[in-house]
Amino acid sequence: MASGVLPAADKYICSFQRWLLGHLAGITNPEHVKTIRLFATWRVLPALRDRAEWSNITPSIRRNAADQIKYATTFLTWLDRCGQRRRSRP
Repeated sequence: MASGVLPAADKYICSFQRWLLGHLAGITNPEHVKTIRLFATWRVLPALRDRAEWSNITPSIRRNAADQIKYATTFLTWLDRCGQRRRSRP
């Protein structure tokens, strides 16, 4: 990277990507894994990369990206629970 052969990589984007892999590994529902992976790929990561082009990514920006993923995961889990309660009612 220093010689210009490789493109510069933002350490916080790399950190987020490593964290994301661990987060996805902890999700038991395969459909949730797929949904969260798509959300990260098409929404969260592009926003981080756009930000890195015009400004530095800070720890709080990286944390915010992880929070978006955590909230989406929690929301999907909540939706599952609501659906299970509806199915179990007579």
